[in-house]
Amino acid sequence: MATERLNKFHEAVNAVGSEVLLPAAIDLIAQTNPERLYAEIPLSTTTFDAGFRRISYRELSNAANGIAWWIHRTLGPSKTCEPLCYMGPNDLIRNIVLLGNCKAGYSTLMMTPRFNAIAHKNFIDRCSCDKIIMPQGPESADPSIIALYSQVLRAPSLEELLDQEHPSFPFEKSFEDFKTEPLVILHTSGTTGFPKPIIWSHEYVASYVKERRLDPPEGFESNDRLLLGGKLICSFPPAHAGPTWVTLMFTVYCGSTMVYLLSGLLPTVALLVECVKHKPVDGLMLVPPQIEELALNFEALLYISQRGETMFYAGGDVTLAAGDAISSKMKLITTCGSTEQGFWHTLHPNGPWNPKIWKYVRLHPAQRLNFRHQSEDLYEATYTRNDDPSGYKQSIFTIFPKNPVYATGDLFSPHPEDSELWQFRGRADDMQSFITAEKFYPTQMERIIGTHPGVNAVLFVGTRRPRGALLVELRNPSENKETFLDSLWPLVEEANRPVPFTAKITRDMILITDAELPMARSVKGTIERRGTVKLYEEKLDVLYAVHSQA
Repeated sequence: MATERLNKFHEAVNAVGSEVLLPAAIDLIAQTNPERLYAEIPLSTTTFDAGFRRISYRELSNAANGIAWWIHRTLGPSKTCEPLCYMGPNDLIRNIVLLGNCKAGYSTLMMTPRFNAIAHKNFIDRCSCDKIIMPQGPESADPSIIALYSQVLRAPSLEELLDQEHPSFPFEKSFEDFKTEPLVILHTSGTTGFPKPIIWSHEYVASYVKERRLDPPEGFESNDRLLLGGKLICSFPPAHAGPTWVTLMFTVYCGSTMVYLLSGLLPTVALLVECVKHKPVDGLMLVPPQIEELALNFEALLYISQRGETMFYAGGDVTLAAGDAISSKMKLITTCGSTEQGFWHTLHPNGPWNPKIWKYVRLHPAQRLNFRHQSEDLYEATYTRNDDPSGYKQSIFTIFPKNPVYATGDLFSPHPEDSELWQFRGRADDMQSFITAEKFYPTQMERIIGTHPGVNAVLFVGTRRPRGALLVELRNPSENKETFLDSLWPLVEEANRPVPFTAKITRDMILITDAELPMARSVKGTIERRGTVKLYEEKLDVLYAVHSQA
């Protein structure tokens, strides 16, 4: 299987160069290898039992032409790469719209319905976007959001796009002339305010592809090559960067094929089990909450591990207990990066797989990422721009072209025995600053306490406060609170041992969250620290007023 993956990867590399624009690359494959498999999609939106349809590059190219002509007839051509918003499920229509928009001269703004109307309006105003494309079927967004757009366009159905023959839509733009133009606009999580736009140009795509294609140093293998050329499931939300990286760049330029999940259902562990029952895969790309859910379901984990070799996760951290459970059955890869950076290119040594170091990453030296000391054992990952004409420009510097360096804000600690292995510890803005001027980095405490099987989420609170407190979200909200705290206390004591006095947690400074007011979460399902603290600000004020002098 590994040899077959590698062969497909090399065939894809030879088929199209990294600087061939994405729509042109698909058209080229459609001409030279029309029946090459792009994806397998369920015939139903609610069950896999109806079977799958195989989508070739000829069909993908034809469907993109269909959307391009539809946009041309509906809106006319654009010479300014005007953004058109798309909001819909994580299905094939998403990519067809993105490709068709580009052919017709537009860019695509990928948006989530999870933002409220105020945040949504702020974002589309910043992007000068007043038109939205939506799939046919039930509304996926609140009417107050749809009302923000001057035009709401319903895309043709998938059957219409795939089954009808569409004339070729001319796309003759060169990379040099078009490389700085936007392809897709994504958004930040909105953790610290309104979401901000992140624009991926065609140069970003080329840089990202070049990084994926880097040969590993002698003695090492690329973790990417566990996926590239293989059959993949990607369960990231449709507005997340992941589907664009995986379902377009991994496929078109690196030979992978996609197996799509059911667009009408949430991507639960049960759904993943059903999918691999019908379609075994090489790798699964999951978000942290799915990793946590899978780790608690031994039968599901065992089954998936027999139908898939590798699991990648991105978008946040996972608990040690969950990672250990997955790593005992599959190759588990910690993926670092961001929407701006892309996934880091990481390595593993030749030879037997070591399941015990899943929490650590080893970087490809060509990325020019180093770790700058911040405090204690914490180091910030920082890029230095590659100005060597024979090398490649890292993706991050296509977004920030004037920066000679880029500090990621991600903090890591080195492995005690191997200085080239690094463990993600959290974000620099997770640092808590007490009113005493003391500072405390809480992620290790949160990880320890979060291993309790009854804990769904845990968050340390301390910034602008006299001492530490904990917010704890229960898996079973009806559980007796005192009984739960009794069972939690040994872990709190363990987490308290190495921390300064101000950060130590006492029992009366633990606040159990309300079932009807869950912690704030990002589009990826990870906890939003500032948003959660704001939700519970009044209750925390009362907690501190009553107990802060204890």
